[in-house]
Amino acid sequence: GLRDHIIVQEGMTPRTIETFVLHHNGVPYGFDLTPRQWSGMSNRTPIERLFLAGSWANPLHGTGGAIISGHKAARLIKDDEGIE
Repeated sequence: GLRDHIIVQEGMTPRTIETFVLHHNGVPYGFDLTPRQWSGMSNRTPIERLFLAGSWANPLHGTGGAIISGHKAARLIKDDEGIE
C-alpha cells in the first residue's frame, strides 16, 4: 500500500543530475576509481584553510562517499585548529 501514499515521484537522468547536482554531463558518482585518480586527490588543498569535501573530493562514489569525504575534511579542520 506504500504506492498509494506517494505524492511526488521523480526519475533521475543525466540531465536532472546535471541540473540539480551540477555534475558535468550528469555524471552520477564523481571520478572513476582508478589508481591514478584515487591517489591524486586529497581533502586538503595548497590554499591554507581551504578543504574539499563531496563525491568529487578524495573520490568516493555516491552519497555515502560524500558523507565520508565531509567527515574527513571536518577532521582535518579540527586537527588543524586544535579543536578537541
